[in-house]
Amino acid sequence: MLEGGFAKTGRTSIFGNLNLKKMTAEQLFYKNFSLLTNEQKAAVLMVMEAFLGKSPNKPGSKKKRAGYGSLKGTLKMSADFDEPLEDMKEYMY
Repeated sequence: MLEGGFAKTGRTSIFGNLNLKKMTAEQLFYKNFSLLTNEQKAAVLMVMEAFLGKSPNKPGSKKKRAGYGSLKGTLKMSADFDEPLEDMKEYMY
């Protein structure tokens, strides 16, 4: 059964006059999911995959995060990085 929120208070949800005390979260999901178009169902599934941390391209996989220092040595700054720009000299005092 649903805990908290509407289930404790006995109020109805945005889905109409459903008695949430008698419906599990799964039953409520399936009831409303079946009313959606295929395009809407695909959007809901993409949100669920993102919520669960799964890539929509590979079911059950998580995106590997780059570790600290993985870009070390790939970015170079010029020696005159802190020098004023030629284009801005007329605006400087």
